[in-house]
Amino acid sequence: MAALATMQPLKRPKIAEDSTCVTLACSLLEDLSSADAVSRRWRAALSDEALWRRHVIARAQRRSRDDDDVEPLVRWRGSWRATALARATALASRDDCCDDASESETTDDDAAAIVGDACQRRCAKAARPARLAAAFVPPPDTWAVAALAKRRPNRRLRCVAQGEPSDVTMLAQDYAAYVRRNADAEPLMVIDDRVPQDGTCTAYPAVAPIVAGDHLAELARRDDVEPAAAADLQRERKYVLWGGGGAGSRWHVDPYGTDAWNALLAGRKRWAFYPPGATPPGVDIVPRFVSASRTLWTTTPAAADWFAREHGAQIVTQEAGDVVYIPAGWWHATLCETACVAITQNVIFAHNARAAHALMARSKPSLARELAALVRRRRADD
Repeated sequence: MAALATMQPLKRPKIAEDSTCVTLACSLLEDLSSADAVSRRWRAALSDEALWRRHVIARAQRRSRDDDDVEPLVRWRGSWRATALARATALASRDDCCDDASESETTDDDAAAIVGDACQRRCAKAARPARLAAAFVPPPDTWAVAALAKRRPNRRLRCVAQGEPSDVTMLAQDYAAYVRRNADAEPLMVIDDRVPQDGTCTAYPAVAPIVAGDHLAELARRDDVEPAAAADLQRERKYVLWGGGGAGSRWHVDPYGTDAWNALLAGRKRWAFYPPGATPPGVDIVPRFVSASRTLWTTTPAAADWFAREHGAQIVTQEAGDVVYIPAGWWHATLCETACVAITQNVIFAHNARAAHALMARSKPSLARELAALVRRRRADD
């Protein structure tokens, strides 16, 4: 401790740029009030929540296994500083989280879709983003972040930390507490893809599908598809999204030439759209994470920073009960004005099947073959 007291005060810009001081403080000190007493500059640096957030996520990344899709559990303690210093922050045991295998799944092929076939065809023909106002009436409070967390408090949620080198995982109860109290410039956003693709899940209240009849849903119901394609169909095409006020998704284009539908179940959200073929103004594409198996890309700036300027893109406000349609290839970004929960689904219909097949042929060849076979069967039947 004496050695620390004799250290020369570091300049604030240096501390803000380099999180090494946070790691040093964690390794040398059990009580940060001792560091606070060294100098006002140390006190200011060790109160910087952005530095503590970066430290927690970096530590989680180091603890993660080789599998890119597995992130350690982070237990929220009211602030990133408290979270970093809490000894309880550790990998989750199986007893701490829900197990997908324990969730009962039921399939209801006859459930009425929120968006009808005629409306789907009109939107597809227009090939422009659209907002369907008051398309459905969500049950009051059932889909609020707090209500979902109370329903399944120990459900593991993948929390996307845009702008950071990796994501983290929180329990639902911890994420709800994080939403209530965080000072992040770009709050974490949940993308929960561990949901049955065609049915209901005990973690979420029953809800009708957004759309019906798309090729991916039809393939998911078949029991004779290739195993690799079946695995793809059970994930990464239908998600439940959680976000607190200020959270959002940076500019992106949905993969594999799919259209997308987004039904807002709770809250209020802003959307920005930009046509295919050019990068939205004021946006840069940068590599986020590189591994032996894949490269992930992200864009700058953060959604809140971009929406503060609104560089001339099409802006739409979505209320609970509204459904937003995003055609294939369109750039889009979102910003939650209040705490939001939404369900979104990527779809392939006749109008985008050929383009989708071409885009997924290299990275998902099994699914591409199944899609081509389905289109051939449909044409033969016609």
